Amino acid sequence: MTINDGWIFEKEGKEESVTLPHTWNSVDGQRGVQNYERGKFNIDYWRGECRYRRTLMLDDSCAGKQIYLLFEGVNSVARVLVNGRLAGEHAGGYTAFQVDITDFVQLGENELEVRVDNAHLQTVAPLDADFTFYGGIYRDVHLITRQSVCLGSEEKSYRQIKVHTDSVSRDSAAVTVILWPENHLSEDVDAVLEIAIREGENTVAHAERPIHIGAGESVRAEESFTLEHPRLWNGRRDPFRYQVTARLLVRNAECDSAGTHIGLRYFHVDPKEGFFLNGEAYPLRGVSRHQDRDGLGNALTEKEHREDFQILYDIGATAVRLAHYPQADLFYELCDEYGLVVWAEIPFVNTVGGDGTYDQPDAQRRAFFGNVRSQLVEMIRQNYNHPSICFWGLENEVAARFDKVMLPLMEELDVLAHREDDTRLTTHAINHPTGRKWQSDLYAWNYYPGWYGASRHALGRFMDSQRHAVKKPIAISEYGAGGSIHQHTFSKRQPAHDGEWHPEEYQALCHESFIRQIQRRNYLWATFVWNLFDFGSNRRHEGDRYGVNDKGLVTFDRKVKKDAYYVYQAAWSRDPVLHLASRRFDRRPAGKTLIKLYTNLPQVRLTCGDRSFILKGRGSAPFILKKRVSLKIGENRIAAAGTFDGREIRDEMTITGIQE
Repeated sequence: MTINDGWIFEKEGKEESVTLPHTWNSVDGQRGVQNYERGKFNIDYWRGECRYRRTLMLDDSCAGKQIYLLFEGVNSVARVLVNGRLAGEHAGGYTAFQVDITDFVQLGENELEVRVDNAHLQTVAPLDADFTFYGGIYRDVHLITRQSVCLGSEEKSYRQIKVHTDSVSRDSAAVTVILWPENHLSEDVDAVLEIAIREGENTVAHAERPIHIGAGESVRAEESFTLEHPRLWNGRRDPFRYQVTARLLVRNAECDSAGTHIGLRYFHVDPKEGFFLNGEAYPLRGVSRHQDRDGLGNALTEKEHREDFQILYDIGATAVRLAHYPQADLFYELCDEYGLVVWAEIPFVNTVGGDGTYDQPDAQRRAFFGNVRSQLVEMIRQNYNHPSICFWGLENEVAARFDKVMLPLMEELDVLAHREDDTRLTTHAINHPTGRKWQSDLYAWNYYPGWYGASRHALGRFMDSQRHAVKKPIAISEYGAGGSIHQHTFSKRQPAHDGEWHPEEYQALCHESFIRQIQRRNYLWATFVWNLFDFGSNRRHEGDRYGVNDKGLVTFDRKVKKDAYYVYQAAWSRDPVLHLASRRFDRRPAGKTLIKLYTNLPQVRLTCGDRSFILKGRGSAPFILKKRVSLKIGENRIAAAGTFDGREIRDEMTITGIQE
């Protein structure tokens, strides 16, 4: 059960009652630095140690049972105390951790305290990134009780079932189910383990086996199954999943059970033709997602996660990069359920902690290496069963000055990732040529033409120039431009990226160019817009609001989809899309003005006042249709209409013509 209520939060000696999820940086982490100096990295949101405490009541039903606390996410270092004694610690703000508190509790009232620290620590990744490091217990906390003989989990995980995909084809699939039954009694136990795989209501595979568990021991149990002509997990087309269940019985009585879903699929990446799912070309075109929200920070509830996913799904993406850290398990589940391919990654961003060489690091760098390894193992083991995940990301934009360290470290991380999971591919994101030689199966560029330096038309040419630099497939992990829904112009002039003028029309203009360049390059195994949503970055001092990175296709509060969102929806969605752009540019000089719309309908009727025009798309969607029309002084109703599957699709807006 969740224990999100009844917490007392203490910061700098002041207390308040809070309900989890919670962060203490929901305001100051999004306002922008007050002591900003251009060219310097300043942080002035509150970072340090705070405390959470609550009473934990255990009734007679808990007698003789194993008691655990499961924390889904605490940023970034946590120390868990029960009745004044240290029960467990965890370093890393984005993976879950489980604490066995059996020996620390008593029946009746117990005092639970969690000390949380988001201070800048050289030993814990990430150290430096373009996003706010919100402190707090920002995901759910669960109280778990189990019998003394139960299904345990792998170290650094809390999952009771792990399913390894041995082989998959359209003809058959072989899987191995792995469990860790454990015995906390002082005597040996003979038990029976039952495992079933179900397709809907039908059991398609079943096994039952006796196991012997010594006193105080845990055993690893494996059972292999073969499914003939399996129904494959096939992305958005058919994201079918099987259910795997396990029961542990002692003397014919169930003492524990667990379940998980699996998706059977196979994939590969071709350096010339991109990503293939189940033997068929399946272009990965999508966005990246940060998990925070205006006014909430990273303390999102299920409601907000589901809203985010719906916006992601509606744009028509086939893939998502969940950056720059492991995200809520619910979000991976939704990607599984609805068929979005995922790039999941550890929070190894920009900087290597400590000092020294790879072979002779100082104490802090040695600890940092250990923390990065630990977070990688946690991410893989905790998310192993998610069929949506096809790629493990090992780093993002670590600076070239760390090359002598990164060469051996990336080799180590790549080997570690494949040892933990031999079914998926590794990748990483770079913004400098030095990173091309760091080891991984695949790699990708973070590149921002039209925003940082080069022309917006240079995206494709740049990727072409990099395509054969190293012998591994290439993708675009980030590209985009800032955009404010409160700033408007039809000027095509590139604004200053670090200035206060980020017009919505220029952002859309960039993405119009980007999507065309991408569509002509099948070799790109994936492309990800940066970003789906505006997000908190306290170091930012630009645009119409400080403290926010405004490259999102959707505003920070999720209330407004910017024009650029519809460029991609018109390209990717199978549903009808018809969007009149620049609707917030609603006061313009009377006379001739530009009307632009994004659609996947090949023909649209545009109406302005008593005049109508037929606009036809050329090539393939998105169709970017334009017409100069005359505005009168006062209100001008602009309407667009087309047909899809026999029904009319409409959009309209009102523009006020003003006297210059």
